[in-house]
Amino acid sequence: MPTIKSKRVAENDAAILLALNDLKKRTFKSVRAAAGHHKVSHMTLLRTWQGGKTIAESREDQQNLTIVKEKHLRNGLRA
Repeated sequence: MPTIKSKRVAENDAAILLALNDLKKRTFKSVRAAAGHHKVSHMTLLRTWQGGKTIAESREDQQNLTIVKEKHLRNGLRA
């Protein structure tokens, strides 16, 4: 069964997405400036900005289900 994200992790993921959107819009001149504004790790933001994988994505080959299949299963159980 997939792990459920804690509130802190969910908030951090949301902040990283906001920072990535700001970088795409060129609101900030650097990754470090965007990370500081959104209070996230600049290394995590940089890795994500450069196309790096999340922990779940990097471990996907070791899981029984792919991330997409897990989401479909989770959505099916909620319906």
